[in-house]
Amino acid sequence: MDIDDFAINIAMLRMWLSLAIDYEGATPEPLPNLDFKVVCGDSLLGPDPSSGAEVQGSLGYDREQVQLLGERKGEFLRAKPGDGKDRLRAEIASLNAKVRESLAAPSDEEVLNWRVQFAEVFSARRGFDIAIANPPYVNMVTMEKTNAEYRAALKSIYTTAKGGFDIFVPFVERGIQILSPAGLMAYITPNKLLAAEYGKSLRSFLAESTQLISLTDLSDVSVFTASVYPIVFVTSKTGESNGESLIGIYKAVDGDIGSGYVEFAFSASPGIAAQFGNLWSPYLVYDAEELLPLLEKCERLGDLATISGAATVGEAYEWKDSLIDKGQGLLLSDPDRYRPFVVSGNLRSYYHTWESRSVQYIKQKYYKPVLDTSHQSISNTRREQIKREKVIVSGMSKRPIAVYDPNGIAAGKSTTLIVAANSEDNRFICGLLNSDIVQRIYSAMYGSLALAGGYLRFGPPQIKEIPVPKVSREERREIADLVLERGLARASDVAEYEKRSTRLFRNYMD
Repeated sequence: MDIDDFAINIAMLRMWLSLAIDYEGATPEPLPNLDFKVVCGDSLLGPDPSSGAEVQGSLGYDREQVQLLGERKGEFLRAKPGDGKDRLRAEIASLNAKVRESLAAPSDEEVLNWRVQFAEVFSARRGFDIAIANPPYVNMVTMEKTNAEYRAALKSIYTTAKGGFDIFVPFVERGIQILSPAGLMAYITPNKLLAAEYGKSLRSFLAESTQLISLTDLSDVSVFTASVYPIVFVTSKTGESNGESLIGIYKAVDGDIGSGYVEFAFSASPGIAAQFGNLWSPYLVYDAEELLPLLEKCERLGDLATISGAATVGEAYEWKDSLIDKGQGLLLSDPDRYRPFVVSGNLRSYYHTWESRSVQYIKQKYYKPVLDTSHQSISNTRREQIKREKVIVSGMSKRPIAVYDPNGIAAGKSTTLIVAANSEDNRFICGLLNSDIVQRIYSAMYGSLALAGGYLRFGPPQIKEIPVPKVSREERREIADLVLERGLARASDVAEYEKRSTRLFRNYMD
């Protein structure tokens, strides 16, 4: 199936070439007619082909009619010139129309109705035995600008089409719908399926309706020219995982002269995803299971603090007009109105570099910039947020980087702000995020989404899921005091602080 006529023709040509090349003998057999096997149309907009599949019987089909349709398609597949191909084609069209009428299916030549087009499959087997696909990778936020009606239609049809979903998401759900009760699916998709926020509903859907068999990580080889890191997942429509069947994890390895191969890496427990908040990334981490005992003693950071982005993209550009370069004098004369301004590039573990390094913001360099919080571009909500005591987290780095902000500084759009109940909790959270334990856990959770160079994104959806150890108030205070010392030490002589904080967190989580 494909929506593109050219792709359909190429697919037929590839099949014919394969048949001709693989044929063993002096005189190849006539090539088959693939018209009713390789079909052009929209795979997604038609009705759910599994509707009623739980009911025993013919799923609303006239069995004799569908049996005849299957026979005629088989004859057409093998028909030679002069064997009445036009007659067979017309009879198949007539039978298709009768099936469509019996199922009360809408008629739209551009939209594929799977139960009509492949009635002989759904009547006899209730679906296909195998579904294989490389669905298109189109972000629906982009499609909102070019084809908002199509995006809205997909959201109304598919339960997994949530948020800024990629179009591969409904393709996966449709793939499950066209499978027989024991069918297998093998899809190649972007690795965003593993951990992206918009893939959460899809991962839940797959966990509830299928049993994951294997995952193949293709991120280390160049599969496509586009900047996409793909994975291949194989799953079986046999119901929810029994928790016992291990998942095979495979890795792609670069070979010679641009070739590559896939090798088995290890086996993963199907229960890992549930323990990591419905994320699939940990499946690809060899020692992820060792972290599970730690997670049992934790709660979500999002349940303990208010977490939000520092500014939207629109606000970021509007704030540019309220930035004043070399504003340290204004900061001294009216600190309530003017606040230091930093971006992710100024954040280090426990401290920021506003005083010692320039700030690069929207293609312009600033030295000790301040934000005029009375400017009309700053809303009352943002003004209060800026002036609050908080934790500021870098939006892009190789490990979590957090700074405790007791004085209320302003941060750019690429950062995330965390506001806890009190100063001690804010400092405790800062220490937690900068710890090597959280670095290891976060890499297991979201490492599959790393960009070139190993850089990870740290946005509110991800930070909310970070596990926090359930420790006593005295233990929190110990970390909070250490964070205060560490922040004052800046970049000098910090080895002892690192050892102490690491030892404390390991004691709490082990």
